[in-house]
Amino acid sequence: MSFFFRSGALYSKIKIMGVVTKEYEALVDTGAAKTGIPINECQKLGLRASGIEWTEGLFGGDYLPLFESKIEFAGKVLDKDIVGLPIRIPIVGRDLIRHLKMTLDWRMLVANVEDP
Repeated sequence: MSFFFRSGALYSKIKIMGVVTKEYEALVDTGAAKTGIPINECQKLGLRASGIEWTEGLFGGDYLPLFESKIEFAGKVLDKDIVGLPIRIPIVGRDLIRHLKMTLDWRMLVANVEDP
């Protein structure tokens, strides 16, 4: 499983598949409802726009575009709409992490997935 800590934050490797496929190191954000990548990356991958959604986060609040994608995460491939983010950091949200049973030890900086 590709979870790791960097500067005290938990990250995971995800693969986004559109016309082009690319792997990202994404911040695992338990406060984020949906997974997202920078909007320019959505365009580079050739993802098809699927709508807009009001989203609030570190960037404030705004209507952000949604894109159809296939996401490989924790050994599973899921069809998901992802958010085109106005920030440079890919984010893994609760729409993906809710599929896992995970134990986190922040003191030792260890992430264990018990049931992928």
